Amino acid sequence: RLLRLQLERVGLYAHDSRTIATTLLRSIRSTPVKGIDDLMARTKQVLLETSRQANVASIKILNGEKELNLLRYHGLQKYLQMAWQRRRASSYSIAEGGGAAETDDGRTARVAFMITSQNRQDLN
Repeated sequence: RLLRLQLERVGLYAHDSRTIATTLLRSIRSTPVKGIDDLMARTKQVLLETSRQANVASIKILNGEKELNLLRYHGLQKYLQMAWQRRRASSYSIAEGGGAAETDDGRTARVAFMITSQNRQDLN
């Protein structure tokens, strides 16, 4: 059962990665790349577009880029401190049985949730 779930996840990443690659290639074929900065900008644009379509690979790449930029901005020591604090806050929230957290004004905050490939297909 676990192996089947892992294979589904690999298949989902492979499909989403192919979507990113084909979208980027279409963009490059339609208008030639003028340099590395142009390529980087197009890649970012494709990642943003595909992430709006719940493309898991795009979302992971964008999250990785965000973390790398935070590391560059804050430096290694401060970044690790912040990451440790986020992790502790996250595990504390889960240990308390929370999922949704209350905001200061009493409204329920949005939280991330996991969606399976079957749920994703049902939504499409």
